[in-house]
Amino acid sequence: MSPAILPPGFPTWGMQHRPAVPAGSSRSVPRPGAVSTSTHVRRVLAKTGARTHSPSGGHAWAPNETKGSHYMRFKTRGILLALVAVFAMSAVAASGASAALPEFKPVPTKKKFTSVSGEFTLTTPDQNNEFVCSKSTTTGEVTGAGTVGKTIVKFTGCNYYDNGNGPCPAHSTGAKVGEIVTDALKGELGSVATTEAPSGAGLLLEPETGHDLLVMAPVEHSAECEATIETAMEGNIAGEIATVGKKQLTNKLVFARLSGGAAKLKKITVKRGSVKVKNTFIGGSAEEWVFGMSDETTFEEALEVT
Repeated sequence: MSPAILPPGFPTWGMQHRPAVPAGSSRSVPRPGAVSTSTHVRRVLAKTGARTHSPSGGHAWAPNETKGSHYMRFKTRGILLALVAVFAMSAVAASGASAALPEFKPVPTKKKFTSVSGEFTLTTPDQNNEFVCSKSTTTGEVTGAGTVGKTIVKFTGCNYYDNGNGPCPAHSTGAKVGEIVTDALKGELGSVATTEAPSGAGLLLEPETGHDLLVMAPVEHSAECEATIETAMEGNIAGEIATVGKKQLTNKLVFARLSGGAAKLKKITVKRGSVKVKNTFIGGSAEEWVFGMSDETTFEEALEVT
């Protein structure tokens, strides 16, 4: 059979033209009604819907297939693959963002913690105004995988310095002279830039209710200091969790300052997003104030910050 009568695009490589069978030759010829090889292949292709390719690499359309249907099928497949890729990348990004936030593991059944620190300073970045306390004590509870609550910090041995003048006894409203006590605070673990906190983990503290972190009573006028009015500190504070990835009963919360006086930790990322670390006294100086101390925290049960 000559390749000229094969269906368009049927593979013809390796096939040779057969010479006509001479009369009287012993070679057999196809009997009437016999199915040729090429016809058989065509029927198989029609049943399976397979496509064939020519030696030149061109596309040969399968039965019932048109150029338009071939194009639309592959275009639709490309769109679907692109959508799958987008959804997959979004899922990975979301899970990655969620996984980046530190947590307490395990969440303790005994939830209380206490902490103590040495000298505490609360100062403006230019260090012209400053509260200095000899020590602090803290009580609170772990309230979830990444949260704390009912946290109250009490500073003792506190004095106020005004542009280098002082000391003048200082205290918060309702506290004894020399004592500064915060309002009840809540906290949330978050991730921070390692350039600001080497561990990459921090704790954001905010008022549990209302807006006040603490309220300072007026400082009386003296030869050393100018008189001040009652002022409430609003905003938040944040410190670095010193140790991560290690199960232990104790850890440190570090409120570090740069050599120029500014807070080292400027932003922290929690579940609701990135939060700027900022606080100020309302009714007094509009300047931001910077906490400086290292808190040694003890938990009732050993846990790690992941």
